[in-house]
Amino acid sequence: MTGPATNDWFDLGDRVLKDLVRHWRFAIAAALLGAVAGGVTALLLHSHYRSGAAFQAESMPAPQISGALAGLASQIGGLNVATQNNAQLFADLLTTDAILRHVAAASFPWQRRTAALPVIYGYDREPAGWREYRTVRKLRKQLRVDVNIRTG
Repeated sequence: MTGPATNDWFDLGDRVLKDLVRHWRFAIAAALLGAVAGGVTALLLHSHYRSGAAFQAESMPAPQISGALAGLASQIGGLNVATQNNAQLFADLLTTDAILRHVAAASFPWQRRTAALPVIYGYDREPAGWREYRTVRKLRKQLRVDVNIRTG
């Protein structure tokens, strides 16, 4: 299809090409400046990863004990033997040092290889105890556990 509209596009392309040839130093400088700006931005921005998981613990049938014994047990330390597993208990369990130390020791994909969290967080050159402490502390700050009271 040829016509006035098609010729306008060819003329515009021809003019742009002629301007690029005439100002080739400026075009190369602009391309290099854009590449440098993009590279610096990629290096300065932090990588951000988000992950999510959900689970619901199955509850065991409550033990059949007499009413008087259940009342006595519930008074000792707030123990409630007649209800299902508490969802908040599992949320609290996920943020314990034992669980977080286990996660901190695990390997994760990072920069085309697998690495433990101390390496990813940059604590790999510190003494072992300090490295574990700082890794668990940073992991705890980045971890969010929500409990849905309605569904458990």
